[in-house]
Amino acid sequence: MKQLPSSKRLCPSVRGVVKLLIIIGIGSVSPVSAQIVEGKLLDYETGQPISGASIALLDRNGNTVRGTLSASDGTFRIEAPSTGQYRLRAERIGYRTTIT
Repeated sequence: MKQLPSSKRLCPSVRGVVKLLIIIGIGSVSPVSAQIVEGKLLDYETGQPISGASIALLDRNGNTVRGTLSASDGTFRIEAPSTGQYRLRAERIGYRTTIT
């Protein structure tokens, strides 16, 4: 099995070059609808999808409130428990953890 260099990174945060595509949608049915976070996790260097990565939705204190795994095409979807501000953490063996 090929060993990935420890310096290999997941896509950078939204502040830098956007290769981790994150679309945040707010439910349009009513103002109390939960937020949906959808995105696609890509390798920073190759642009290839990263499957099986752990994606966590973090609250303001950095606690995980929801989580999922990225699909074979790198996509993921997480429903926030309530409206608010959240961060994402993406982790995968062989990649540096990234927090947006």
